[in-house]
This record gives sequence, C-alpha cells and structure tokens, in this order.
Amino acid sequence: PAGITLEEVNELNKNIRAQLFEEGNMLFNFSQVNDIVLLRCVISDDEISANQIDQIIEAIREKGQMILKSIRGKSDKKKEAC
Repeated sequence: PAGITLEEVNELNKNIRAQLFEEGNMLFNFSQVNDIVLLRCVISDDEISANQIDQIIEAIREKGQMILKSIRGKSDKKKEAC
C-alpha cells in the first residue's frame, strides 16, 4: 500500500497471517524473500474451486484493510495529541 514502509508492510503481512490463523478459518504461513515478508498459502485440495480461492484472497484483502485502518487511526490520534 502507498505511504507505508517496507517494515510496516512486513508487519502488516505478519498480522494478517496471525489474525486469520486465530479466527481458525484459514491457515497461512509466511516466507521472507529479499527482506520482504510474503504470505504463503499451500493448497493441497485438488477439488478447490476458483470461488474458494477468490474467498481466500478477499479475506486477506479485508483483513489487511481492517488492520491498516486501525494503524492509521492510531497514528492520526498521536498526531492530534501533539
């Protein structure tokens, strides 16, 4: 996402993975390639549908947006306090 550092992106990806894992619906791991934390999804079900993959991607997107809103809200409150 625009306006955040690589370190923040890495933390975001770790948080997305942790929160989705805690919810118990999806299990992801992450890999680090060239100092970038990437979400890694291994699909072993040969009967998975395109719709199910779309749901996985949408869940990641929604969780990321939710976390970013939370982070930005905290950042805005800190700026107002100064």
